[in-house]
Amino acid sequence: MTDPADHLLRTRNRQVRRVMFEWGADLAKMHEIEHFFLMSDRRRAEALAQAAQALGYQVGEIHEQEGDHETPLSLVITTKACPDSDELDQQTIRMAQLATEYECTYDGWGTLIDE
Repeated sequence: MTDPADHLLRTRNRQVRRVMFEWGADLAKMHEIEHFFLMSDRRRAEALAQAAQALGYQVGEIHEQEGDHETPLSLVITTKACPDSDELDQQTIRMAQLATEYECTYDGWGTLIDE
């Protein structure tokens, strides 16, 4: 039986793919995928960054968001994948698992669309 959270992530991925396709993206082409995380604790953010690096992902700097936010810190983890692949679904599920493990919010993914 499929985990309902995994099903929701796959559904969101399909929605993003549909929009990308409508904007002219080549979904079979390798893209740089940015996964976004929000958190309130710097130690957890640093631990998440270290764990992601150990898994082979590229990790950006931890940033403080401007304004009054419940989750004032953000982190971007970068991967490569074809948007129209099971690999991206598996990455997304793994990112959500990392968010749960490090008590932060996985805010989804994005990529640039070549024109």
